[in-house]
Amino acid sequence: MKFLADESVFAPMAEALKRLGHDVVTAKDAGLLGQPDERVFARAVADKRVLLTLDTDFTRTRYNPRRCGGIVVARLFRLPVDEATRILVEAISSMEQTALVGRLAVITREGVRMGPRRGA
Repeated sequence: MKFLADESVFAPMAEALKRLGHDVVTAKDAGLLGQPDERVFARAVADKRVLLTLDTDFTRTRYNPRRCGGIVVARLFRLPVDEATRILVEAISSMEQTALVGRLAVITREGVRMGPRRGA
């Protein structure tokens, strides 16, 4: 999958996904550090990438996952980075990219919740 990892995503998470063969561009790579959410989302839209974030602001309806490759919000707070990374990698590995297109996926310790496909 092609991801844009915003600056809330821990470096080990992005690196683990890259090792699995995913195409991951980080906010740092894209020159988006410190930029507002709207700008990060616009880049995901322009590049047709799945937006990967720990920021629950991206669950708001103004960020329509159908405009980019989808949105994955990892709600893995208060976990050691290695455990959060393991959970994220397992969840991403279980997803089909086609199932994610146009949808919001929320990853928690309990598993993955997929939202409905939103209108354009």
